[in-house]
Amino acid sequence: MIEVQIDKQSLKELYVAAAHMEEAIPRHLRTAINKTSKTIRVQIAKKLGRVMVIKNNYPPPELKKAETLKKSIKAKSMATIEKLEARLGFHGGYPFPLKYLNAQPFTKKRKGKKVYSGVKFTNYKKQGQIKRSEYFMVPKFNNHVYVRKGDQPQPIVKVVGPKPGDFFDEIQAIQTARQIAEERLPIEIKRRIREILLEKKGIIKLKTSRGL
Repeated sequence: MIEVQIDKQSLKELYVAAAHMEEAIPRHLRTAINKTSKTIRVQIAKKLGRVMVIKNNYPPPELKKAETLKKSIKAKSMATIEKLEARLGFHGGYPFPLKYLNAQPFTKKRKGKKVYSGVKFTNYKKQGQIKRSEYFMVPKFNNHVYVRKGDQPQPIVKVVGPKPGDFFDEIQAIQTARQIAEERLPIEIKRRIREILLEKKGIIKLKTSRGL
């Protein structure tokens, strides 16, 4: 769990900049915290994308890689005016169906003819493709990959690969999140201070959002 909170020095600077506008300070702090929270999720998703192979050769459904990986870091709570704190949970997401690991059928030649021989896919460590003769893709089930549980045609089960959380240690996800929070939150607060000062001078009309 990562908590994004305000440090005392940044808070002091904001109060100085927002003199005579004290009632607006919680709104600006809320925005700064939530924007920092969003930055953490986006940056961790980018790091995950560098180590996870995600490619769907047979849409639908279309898979948006960055958005999907971002969901593995759950925004458990956003900052509000009443509670100036955002919490991120690193629950790790769910295993990806093998279909999304660049899966596609492969064939072999037998007596001059191409014969369906299984499924090949890119393994999650990017060390090349793996071929599994016991796997098969089912077009009517959106070309997901299945395997039989026994020697009989039924039942079959969907094959899944790793989940994003399996890579958190490798990319140092929690350590990175803490570092981003420590570095980014003062930057976001200083940005709000600049905007407050510009609004005081009538240069801009400041809008305050929830930041996510």
